[in-house]
Amino acid sequence: MGEMQETLEVRITKRDIAIFQLISKLKMLTVNQIAALFFVKPPRERWDMSKARSAAGKRISMLQRGEYLMSGYVPGTPGKKCYILGPEAVKLLKEDEELGALEDPRYFERKHTYAVYNSLHDLPCNSFVINLMLLSETRDDFYLDEVLGEKDCSFMIEGGKGTYNFKPDFYVQAGAG
Repeated sequence: MGEMQETLEVRITKRDIAIFQLISKLKMLTVNQIAALFFVKPPRERWDMSKARSAAGKRISMLQRGEYLMSGYVPGTPGKKCYILGPEAVKLLKEDEELGALEDPRYFERKHTYAVYNSLHDLPCNSFVINLMLLSETRDDFYLDEVLGEKDCSFMIEGGKGTYNFKPDFYVQAGAG
């Protein structure tokens, strides 16, 4: 992203919209997370992650050139990148009435390094949620009702010395049966 890229006209698919919607909930995703959720072909029991990662990488590259996705480095890791919503995806999602009021994502911690703010903490949380999503796709006896990530899911706890505000990283409602 260090160089100016030519904006490319990109035909947006339903899968692209689903990727944008998930990033709007979880703030950021890695290529492996996007590949596992959106590019592994059924049946999931016989995954070929190398093909899925390659296909995801090609699509991500195209979406970046169209300014739908932006990439940044995860601080504290050797060159690991994650993807966040670009300005075109934000504009597209804001037009979707079902999403309600979409807040502009927090972009980069430091513009000159392209490091994504708080990613070292958020990516493992996202991996947990994604594993639950994959579990709900592959098992009939497990379902995922709701996932709140970037939305405020804070609540108050009564404690021995007063009331405390608790703000979890995300909220998941799931069930079995």
